[in-house]
Formats: sequence, C-alpha cells, structure tokens
Amino acid sequence: MKKIIPALAVLGGVAAFAVYKLKKEEKKHVVDLDQGLLYDEENEDDILENSFKKAETEVQDLPEHNDTITMDNEYPSLTSTEVENLKNEYNTKVEELASEGDILTKERPVRHNVCFYNEVDLEHFKKEVINRGFVISTGEEPLNLVVLHISPINTEKLVDNILYLASRAKENKGTYKNWETKVIYG
Repeated sequence: MKKIIPALAVLGGVAAFAVYKLKKEEKKHVVDLDQGLLYDEENEDDILENSFKKAETEVQDLPEHNDTITMDNEYPSLTSTEVENLKNEYNTKVEELASEGDILTKERPVRHNVCFYNEVDLEHFKKEVINRGFVISTGEEPLNLVVLHISPINTEKLVDNILYLASRAKENKGTYKNWETKVIYG
C-alpha cells in the first residue's frame, strides 16, 4: 500500500500536467483564431477596394450605348417610349371598338388595371388618384387595383387619364397594366 500511494501521486501529477498542456494548447489555438479574425478585418478594406476596382473595370469594358432614354416632358416619370406605347395601345383599342360598331362619342365607364408590390405604395397611389376624382376598387388579385371613371373614347382626356395613371403608378413603384371598356351601340 505504501508503494501505491506514491504511484497514485505520480499518476495524478502526470494527469494534471497533461490537462494543463491540453488547456494551454486550446488557449493557443483560440488566440491563433482570434489573430486570424483580426487579420481578416484589417484586410477587409483591401478586399472591398479590390472588388470595387474590378467592378469599375468591368463597367468600363461594356460597349457604349448610343441609345439615350428620354423622359416625357408632361409625364416625367414615363419615358418617351412608354408614352408612345401607351398611345399606340389606345389607338389599337379605339380601332377595335370602332370596327365593332361602337359609338365612340358616348360616355361610358372606363376601367384601368394597376398592380403594386406592396401595400404602402398601393395606398399612396390610391390617395393620389382619389383626390383627382377617380373611383378605386380592388382588383382580382391582392395588390391589384381597378381605377374607374366615365369618359367618351374619342377624346384626348382619355389618353391624358391613361398617361396620368401610368405615371402615378410608376412613381409609386407600381405597374399600369391596361384599360378596358364595353362597346356602346346606338
């Protein structure tokens, strides 16, 4: 028994020394990791700067575009191309109505369809157009609106309403889809 106690003491000392060495190695590993993180944070600015330089070079390498986007004078949120497209759609629909025998001078309900990506923009649009005298109802899908008013078809007023609604929709991050009406006979 006298021999076992010193042997246990030696074994306990060896075990304590082993635990001490393991803890010391663990602390050293943690310190090395921390140093690596500090090194990464110091180089983060260099990495970002290099990324910006690379992106700038790629943009400079893009071919030049001769196409310039011109905004419409009366509806500055719409491009001239968008205004032309809306006017062409109007003319096409008027021709369709006329070919069906519509009396274009008669007033009738006109329905405009507009959609949005969020409720905030939708509500802001609603307030603006209601103040201008339009009637608003919900569309078939969430975040879609139907804008109603009474108008004859052969007037510039309808084109102005289309462009106004398309412009207000775009300014409120929405999309003007189309307009529609029913054929009015004699």
